[in-house]
Amino acid sequence: MVFLIALAAASTVPFFYAAGGHLPQAHDLRIHWVRMIAFDEVLRSGVLYPRWLSSLNYGLGAATTSFYAPGIYYLMSVSHWVTGNWTSAIELGVVSAAVASAVAFYGYARQLMPSLGATIATALYLLLPYRMIDLYHRGALAELLGFVWMPLVLLSFSLSLRRASALNLVMGGVAFGALVLTHPPTAYVFALTLAIIAVVIAIRSRSWRPLVIVFVFGIMGGALSAFYSLPAFLELSYVKQEITATFEARAGDLKDLITGGPFEQMLAAIAFTGLVLSLACYFFSSKAWVSEKSVRDDSIGWLIVSVALVGAMAPFSRMLLRPLPGFNITGFLWRWLAIQVISVAILAGLAFQAAWRSDRRRVVLLAVLTGTVLIFGFSASAVAVNLRLPFEAPSAAVEEAFTPAGAPGVGDLDASPAPVLSCVSGDATISVVESKPLHRRAEMSSDAGCVLESHTFVFPGWRATIDGREASAWSHETKGTMLVEVPPGRHEVTVEFIDTPVRRIAGWVTCGSLALCMALSLGGAAAGRWRSAGNEA
Repeated sequence: MVFLIALAAASTVPFFYAAGGHLPQAHDLRIHWVRMIAFDEVLRSGVLYPRWLSSLNYGLGAATTSFYAPGIYYLMSVSHWVTGNWTSAIELGVVSAAVASAVAFYGYARQLMPSLGATIATALYLLLPYRMIDLYHRGALAELLGFVWMPLVLLSFSLSLRRASALNLVMGGVAFGALVLTHPPTAYVFALTLAIIAVVIAIRSRSWRPLVIVFVFGIMGGALSAFYSLPAFLELSYVKQEITATFEARAGDLKDLITGGPFEQMLAAIAFTGLVLSLACYFFSSKAWVSEKSVRDDSIGWLIVSVALVGAMAPFSRMLLRPLPGFNITGFLWRWLAIQVISVAILAGLAFQAAWRSDRRRVVLLAVLTGTVLIFGFSASAVAVNLRLPFEAPSAAVEEAFTPAGAPGVGDLDASPAPVLSCVSGDATISVVESKPLHRRAEMSSDAGCVLESHTFVFPGWRATIDGREASAWSHETKGTMLVEVPPGRHEVTVEFIDTPVRRIAGWVTCGSLALCMALSLGGAAAGRWRSAGNEA
């Protein structure tokens, strides 16, 4: 395990010093940089779940983390609290995620094979090309964190097949919920993958138990993540849809990849080499060694997944997958390659373990095949153009995505500083008593009244109260800002961002499921102690 932890760190740390000793300009880092700082600002103001990032778009804000899963930004805020520096926070978060991925995957692999095979499988889980490119080419922080939760779900699934205890079921549900809160596209394709594995095992064991376990994981994980996922689904029409339109225009299937640029062609090569390595590893697995039926079922399941995921990336899959609810949230079809990392790692671990026990000449051939794939991944990561460019923080924290549907384009916004509260008509004396990202309170005095402008885009959840009574608010015709009519006299005006009914209901679902998970865990632990006491007696 010490070796795997060291490997996790060694495969990750060089990224942060690649640009002449500095953090490189990976593509997604610019996006995450502005979001994590804005998220942290709201979080530090006392808001447990920052759905609205007020400092984006020159203070007009965006509902970014109402729709983009917030898990990675919670991790970055914790890392920043530890390090006090955002660059160091990213490094700490990514390295910690890599180490946690190694520990989690090794735990799962040990359910299927002895320590040698599990160690090789875990090493490949860390080093296979897609995961390396996720970091060195893309800086895809959220997807990298998703590699922690998938093996934890699989570990819980394996343990539950042996003994469906409350603790195992809760662990699986919590891990799946965490995956949803980290990266919904990966969670979606992983859920389909887990369903395939469960169906294979159910057919071969002639038991409904695997399907029931997966169903429980899905329900429990969905309920735990409901505070984010339910409003994100039901309120999606409130924000602009340019990102979804991009995915629909170019789905990222194999045809798109083969005919695309160098990055796309590299992904196509990863898909095909991964398939070849999966088939080779399954072929070289010794069925004489893999004598335990449950292990054979898993290996067959992962082989089917390896073949199916390449089929899911074929051009015809657009027509077949479109009817699946929510499949558009996966974005590019090449996200299936995250699942290929798991399948190749497991099949390779089984193959190496089998060859070591039965015919060590096969180890050399397997090592050559695997080494070729790894060298390809290392070379592809090393030549990433972004690695040569030191990271420069964006000069302006602006993004079109997740701004309200009726808001003006970010290119048309006024970048000059603006007061959080001001009069656009009439006249008043305004004394701002409290100014937090999602809560603004002022004392006003006006002889004739005024129309007060709050410097934020209008979005469901923003409300205004005058002397504690809710006031009618509307959107500025061209700016999209929030306007409130304040009558003459002295008044206390509050503008704040609160939960809509959908968000409150979703929060109650999560709280209820948390309470249920705690009860099941405590009950399971107590039952375990009673059984142990009975056995000792």
